[in-house]
Amino acid sequence: MILILMQLGAIGIMTLSSSFILAVRGKISLKHKISFFRTQENSSLHDVNDILRFILVITFVSEFFGAVLLSIGFAAQGNSFWESVHQGIFHSVSAFCNPGFSTYDSSLMGMNDIIKYTVMALIIIGGIGYHVIYELVKKYKLKKRLSLHTKIVLLTTTSLIFGAALLIFIFERGQVSITDSLFQSVTARTAGFNTVNLLNLHYLSLFLIIFFFIIIT
Repeated sequence: MILILMQLGAIGIMTLSSSFILAVRGKISLKHKISFFRTQENSSLHDVNDILRFILVITFVSEFFGAVLLSIGFAAQGNSFWESVHQGIFHSVSAFCNPGFSTYDSSLMGMNDIIKYTVMALIIIGGIGYHVIYELVKKYKLKKRLSLHTKIVLLTTTSLIFGAALLIFIFERGQVSITDSLFQSVTARTAGFNTVNLLNLHYLSLFLIIFFFIIIT
């Protein structure tokens, strides 16, 4: 039930309902297009059908490959096959949809790098927004120029992630690995996982993480 609620919340009621109409009827009325268009930035009205299809495709493709990689990672942790698949699917949806909810009391502490980097990738892909990914795909296929909005999102995201990771690594004086510093930087912006005990972090690292929470809020 938690997984379903996370998925529905991430896709959005408007997107879900419009996509359902598209799947059943094969088309969307002008009224639905306008309603959906008002929820999307920098989108033209004739792109709505493509965007709706793209939202569903990118969501489930990302979560599928994420679940596969995470299942491998959880299996490497010593879990059984079905337990690994179960944990892989749940954490893939949780990471992509960005609530950062884990079934483990200690979140992702003690997990291997396969799990950490896969979760980071899913958080970033799900966090930058469908429109940015849509524009990147269009640029690759049609050689279109990126909008100012997309350029700002990519530049800001990259700067904040690597900048904060570097600061956390410096503040912790090498007590936290580069991977964990990067993970805490990524998850602080849009999710809630952790790979280190937050109570043991330096107060400057905690201040930085809280500052990231404020930026996103």
